[in-house]
Amino acid sequence: MSYASSNDPRVLFGLGESDAMDETRIRWPDGVEETFGSLGLRRYHTLRRGEGNMP
Repeated sequence: MSYASSNDPRVLFGLGESDAMDETRIRWPDGVEETFGSLGLRRYHTLRRGEGNMP
């Protein structure tokens, strides 16, 4: 990012023909993993470190 420009910081995932997702697992850059329950499809979610469950 720089003056007079912008970048979208969101990460988008395609799920193909899936109509449900049971669990979302995140591995943060330092190697820590967290799981988040079923998230609704076709919408944006904000996942914050420390708010999920440790597997």
